[in-house]
Amino acid sequence: MPDYVSVKSAALQWGVSERRIQKLCGQGRVGGAVRFGRAWAIPAGTCKPPDARHGRKRKKNCRGDTEIRTNIELYGDRTKLLLRKKECVVYQLRDDPASGSITKYEVLPGIELFYNDFCLSEKFDHRVPVSSDIMEINHCREGRFECEFQNNEFAYLGSGDLAVNMLWNQPKTSCFPLSHYQGISIIIDIERASKPIEDVSKILGSDTLDLHALQNKLCPENSCCILRATDSIQHIFSELYRAPECLMCPYIKLKVIELILFLSAANTDCEQRRCRYFRKEQIETVKEIRRYLTENLSRRFTLTELSEQFHIPLTSMKQCFKSVWGSPIYTYLRDYRLHTAAAMLRETELGVAEIAWQVGYDSPAKFSAAFKQTASLSPSEYRKNFVRKGYPASDRNNL
Repeated sequence: MPDYVSVKSAALQWGVSERRIQKLCGQGRVGGAVRFGRAWAIPAGTCKPPDARHGRKRKKNCRGDTEIRTNIELYGDRTKLLLRKKECVVYQLRDDPASGSITKYEVLPGIELFYNDFCLSEKFDHRVPVSSDIMEINHCREGRFECEFQNNEFAYLGSGDLAVNMLWNQPKTSCFPLSHYQGISIIIDIERASKPIEDVSKILGSDTLDLHALQNKLCPENSCCILRATDSIQHIFSELYRAPECLMCPYIKLKVIELILFLSAANTDCEQRRCRYFRKEQIETVKEIRRYLTENLSRRFTLTELSEQFHIPLTSMKQCFKSVWGSPIYTYLRDYRLHTAAAMLRETELGVAEIAWQVGYDSPAKFSAAFKQTASLSPSEYRKNFVRKGYPASDRNNL
């Protein structure tokens, strides 16, 4: 076992700040560094990594402004330009136009807003270098967002969640476990945006709009902060999702400033701000459990049986599964069974009793009651309703 030193000791040896070392560790640039909670341990004798910031020229765009790291770069050559308007730029995923789109608006110098809409489950590798203090604010409207960080820890963003992260702590991969995701990302280059925000603060007669203070408040030690959006913040995002087309650009500017103001004033206690991380082996185990359950819908399992079969503590299994897919195991499996049954009612001629058995119900009556509670129609009514909607004969003949 190697000997380890603290960040404070390494800072004294290397002649740099503790904060800088934490950033380097978060980027995976300190070989062998291990994270324990919010603290890093560094192998004794490790040499200071070269500073990639020196000598690097920042790119210029067609307007002469310095480009900041964007969501487009996250997905690399998977994206292509679809449409460029005066007020926004629209991108789509290159492989399949139906699988996702990103719409970008410039808010202020150094601040950009993205509307994200994805219908896919593939994992993305992110290898975009970050050369300055970039804050990313993400709000999830629908679906779930999975991030794997450099230290092989995972965090999840669900519907109604808000995440604030410094991109020195950039995820190395991400995906959408439920195969769909809608949300907003706001990217803030703190150095570039500080002056415009300071000017706005003077106009408002307020000293609360301070991006550096916001960073220190929400991202101590550059960790990822995930919290439930308060009613006020949730209201701001709800208005961003339905911003009037004729006032889109000025409306977005006002709402982003309002968001920064509310985040600066919000009282987020430690419990609310703490991001729950899961180890890679835990995530892989619960994903294997999910595959096993969905491939054996006709069988019934207790949680204790699953815990013992897959060698994972019961509490960890329940917590991790809910974080990945947004609901407890039994709730997720019930919904999966009913959605599978609905597809079978639409696409096959199997009887209701046979479908009930195949999706894990030992009684057609219990299945019909559960299905009606979810779909507001009995299985037979659901199938007849599907036929009446005028689908092509080729589709109806399969019912």
